[in-house]
Amino acid sequence: MEVAKRARAKCRLAVEEAEKRSHAAWAALEEAKKRAATHREKTAPVRALVRALEKRAETLSGELIQLAKRLEELAVIVRLEKDLLECHRAMKAAERERDAARAERQERRTNITAQWARHVLARLKAILPDTREISIDPHDYSITVDGKAFDEISVAGGPKTALNVAVLLSLQDLARTMPGILIPPVMIIDAPLTGFSSEGLDHDTSRRMMDQILGAAQSSTADGLTSQVITAVNYRLPSQRSSDLQEIALSTTNRFIEHAPARMS
Repeated sequence: MEVAKRARAKCRLAVEEAEKRSHAAWAALEEAKKRAATHREKTAPVRALVRALEKRAETLSGELIQLAKRLEELAVIVRLEKDLLECHRAMKAAERERDAARAERQERRTNITAQWARHVLARLKAILPDTREISIDPHDYSITVDGKAFDEISVAGGPKTALNVAVLLSLQDLARTMPGILIPPVMIIDAPLTGFSSEGLDHDTSRRMMDQILGAAQSSTADGLTSQVITAVNYRLPSQRSSDLQEIALSTTNRFIEHAPARMS
């Protein structure tokens, strides 16, 4: 019995000790809960701030990606602007070269037309001695004779025919003085005497004009060039030019040239 009592007493002491420890544990647990609640209350704003910062960081990361793309685009734009500036400079330089070329071309055209006009005047004065002045517009090549435009000269015969012949002959003269101008060394003038009378001033004018036409047909010149003129007239040509002249006579019964000489000079 005594042993049982001691055992019960020992058990009671153990139970009491266990209860004390249990109370202490519960008290510690409650204290821990209180500290945890206090800690959560203290750290809750920080956690919220951290979450907000994390979201902000994600947003900023997306913006950085967009900014990186925009920076690449900006680099392309800067390069293109630089290229555009170079293109503008090249364009301005090209425009200056173009304007200089146009000015040079216009100056050359003006000089050529002025020289051409001198040749026309020389040829026309040989046909119409009273001619005083001839000008040729370097833009549209319109001709003015003694202050009158070409269209104001008589429509057919006389001055207009003489001027047309003088212009044709002067082109050959211009080509001889300016090798860079290419003019075919052959002319075909059909019936230049049409509209001219065979008497008086018309006869003298037509004779002088034929002298100019035949004078342009030369087998050789001082510069080694040759020129040919094919024309049709209603009378026999002057015999003094037979060395440079090949005449093919036509008649009302034979209007073809099968009967022409075998060799034409």
